[in-house]
Amino acid sequence: MKTNSFTLTTLSENPEYYESVVALIEKEFHYSSDLSYAKDFALLMDPLNFENCYLFVDSETNQVVSHLAVCPRVMVKSNEEIKVAFIGGIATVKEYRARDLFKGLMNHALLEHSRE
Repeated sequence: MKTNSFTLTTLSENPEYYESVVALIEKEFHYSSDLSYAKDFALLMDPLNFENCYLFVDSETNQVVSHLAVCPRVMVKSNEEIKVAFIGGIATVKEYRARDLFKGLMNHALLEHSRE
């Protein structure tokens, strides 16, 4: 889906953006060089979860500018299944903030996962 000058996609549709997504998150969260977001949040960044890694790409520069990942799970309590979703990897390039990109990703994720 294309919005203004941004394209909404997923890592399953565009796995070539994986390194850019990890770099964006690590930069915006000031990760030190001895840490790895992909390892710290392996469930979110697992290739089996790429369909739930939503990102906006600037259509002009082809740069990943915003990301949000969802990891749906089922928890069991007292023999009752409860659907939950872990959300993380939320980052937007500083120069692109205040453009409602996170809001767009969150609304899209909520819509996608409310169907489950």
